[in-house]
Parts: sequence; structure tokens; C-alpha cells
Amino acid sequence: MIECFEKYKTAFLNSKGEEAIKYIDSKSVDYYKDILDKILYADKEEVMKESYINRFMIFRVRHSMQLKNLKEMDVTRLLVFAIDHGWIEKDAAIGMSVKNVKINGNMATADYYQDNKKTGIRFQFFYENEQWKYNYTSVVQFSSSLSKQQIKEFGYSDEDEFIFDMIWGESGKKVSKDIYESLIKK
Repeated sequence: MIECFEKYKTAFLNSKGEEAIKYIDSKSVDYYKDILDKILYADKEEVMKESYINRFMIFRVRHSMQLKNLKEMDVTRLLVFAIDHGWIEKDAAIGMSVKNVKINGNMATADYYQDNKKTGIRFQFFYENEQWKYNYTSVVQFSSSLSKQQIKEFGYSDEDEFIFDMIWGESGKKVSKDIYESLIKK
């Protein structure tokens, strides 16, 4: 598991999406398939039911990519694009490490350390196709709760307002309110 995580982290930090996704498990791929589906088809009511982190991903992609390109994209290409373009937070990954691995059949967990300090979070790994793979979704919940804390610290009371300001700062373009609407009607 440690080797798997280090290979993933190295590829991720070097914006080598094709290499990084070799170390992501099928549950994470399924999660991103669902996100891609929501990017294309979810209307405002569906989007608003999503967690903060999922809405951020949906809005970011809708704002940044043309529909023509999205229609041609599968989940693998979306993941590679996100990694290659730095859409998945890299700052924290620099000091990340995993230790204290516990294996239970085809699943394993490991303590997540940040800058050699134990965080209290355990990452998950699954044994698939003769190798251990990192379960990225095991950190999504943690990321979402951290982000909610940050939103309050920055003085925002509305999560979407914060998301829109983040996207605007990143892209230089204001986010249109039609971002809530589905790109393709079901």
C-alpha cells in the first residue's frame, strides 16, 4: 500500500494523470463516473443535493470546459484532465505520507500523516487486478468538512458564493447563474 500511495502521489504531484490513475481503485473511478454524469445531466435541484466538494467539481468543470469537449470525455479522460491541470488540491499532498498499514482481506487502511504528524484519518486501499490501489473517495468526506471550516473562516455564509469566487479567481471569469442548469436535458 505504501508503495502504491507513493507512486500515486509522485505522479499526481508531477501532473502525470495517465500514470496517477493506474493507482486509483474502481470505487474512485465509479465516483468520478457519477460526477461526470452530474456535470452533464443534473439540474439545479439535483446539484443542490450534492455535497460541497461535489458541487465544487460540478461547477468548476461546467464553467471551464465547453460542452463539445465534455460530450467526448469519459471518466478516465476527466480524471487525467483534472490531475494534469491541477484541479485536485496539490499543496497538502506534498507533505502526505501513510503509515501503520492494516490489511483485512482485499481491503487495507493506513494512517494518513501530514508533515510527519498523524492526522487521525485513515486512507483506504483495495486489492484489484493483482495490485493495491488507492481509494481516493476515502478522503472526499474529510476534504468536504475541512472546506466548510475554511468557508466560515473566510467570512462566507453561502457555500456556493465561496465556490463561485474560487472559480472566478482561478479562471478570471465570473460564474454565470445558469451554471446550476443541466448541460444536456435528460
